[in-house]
Amino acid sequence: MWMLHVDGSSKNKFSGAGMILTDPEGHIYVYALKFKFKTSNNTAEYEALITGILLAKELGVKNLKIFSDSQLVVNQVNDDFQAKEPHLSHYHSLTTALVKQCLTSHMIALIPLSQNTKVDAIARLATSPLGTDIRGLKLEVLDKPSIDRPFSKILTTESQRPPSWIDPFIDYLSKKH
Repeated sequence: MWMLHVDGSSKNKFSGAGMILTDPEGHIYVYALKFKFKTSNNTAEYEALITGILLAKELGVKNLKIFSDSQLVVNQVNDDFQAKEPHLSHYHSLTTALVKQCLTSHMIALIPLSQNTKVDAIARLATSPLGTDIRGLKLEVLDKPSIDRPFSKILTTESQRPPSWIDPFIDYLSKKH
């Protein structure tokens, strides 16, 4: 089973998220997001989770263990807490739809921040001002929230999407089997 660690970070001026996807053999894929829109910590956490699920989908992952240090997001996704704020309700709905569409099996668990330090560091790097040197880190800049994009655009097929940094990983993994 693959593992996904996610974390979001929102500061006064900048916000971002980090994801670490680990395959069953222990290979690690690190990814960061920078947001050009205002976010809360909860929104940043959901954006990290959504992007992590989409990255897993791109790699053909069907079984995924997800770890987050956000009690609110984990409990909303597990339907233990109700998403009362309208924008968080939209994030919850999108996340639920992606899980059903992209994964055969999954679990999401709350972990202490002390066990999520690597992805927390990536999220903090993503909140650095644009132009900061973060060599070796795959960074994507999002212009608008995931919930503002049509669902059909989020789940584009490979033939419809532009080339991506993750394509060599997909090629490698598809030839490995």
